[in-house]
Amino acid sequence: MLILLVMGKLFSLDECTDAKQVGSLGSFLAQVARNDLDVVPGFVLPIDCDLKNGVSNELLRRFDSLKTDKVILRASVPDDYKDSEVLRDIPRDRFLDSVVYMKSNSQRRHEDAAIIIQKMLNAEVTGTIYSINPATRDSGEILIEAEMWMGETVLSGDKDTDMVLIDKRSGALSLESKEEEEICLTTDQIESLHGMIRKIERLCSFPAYVDWAFDRGKLYIIRLGPMDWDIYEEFNS
Repeated sequence: MLILLVMGKLFSLDECTDAKQVGSLGSFLAQVARNDLDVVPGFVLPIDCDLKNGVSNELLRRFDSLKTDKVILRASVPDDYKDSEVLRDIPRDRFLDSVVYMKSNSQRRHEDAAIIIQKMLNAEVTGTIYSINPATRDSGEILIEAEMWMGETVLSGDKDTDMVLIDKRSGALSLESKEEEEICLTTDQIESLHGMIRKIERLCSFPAYVDWAFDRGKLYIIRLGPMDWDIYEEFNS
């Protein structure tokens, strides 16, 4: 469960959907967490939280509670669902300096940014799922992009990926893999992703993308948000 740190106190993120405190990405993650969807474990430093008055000690305590060697930091601003800055593979001895650095960067950009801190996963497979096929804008199709590694692959667009198209009406699958003999997702994983994106689409009432990962067989949401606004407008026309 994500944790919200405000004025030295801890609250579960599913109790706060205020984008003015946690940014739009943080708000969206809170909404899905409140509906029994698994978000990558972590916590959030809200926009108006002062890094003084013992907060640094509390941040380190929360880092330790994640039981991880490294974390990922995402800047979450009120007016954009995409993280405006990301720092990966941050160990404990660089954690506080990284938080201060990200806060300072957001201020230089004249942004009010919360910082989402999440555990680095050891994922078997990761990728992005779209509730509407972004290539054809067909609202009757779901597109899954998947890759076997958690690093800078699917999420950065640097490599070819496996692709799965799901017909919402029939549930029929169309599979395409860079390895002809095998796709990196199992049938059960595809079904889990299908169920997750349909639930998110119902909750949000607009086309959404989700960056996801399977870690030790469990599906986690890394980040999510609405698809491009022109697609959103077509969806609601």
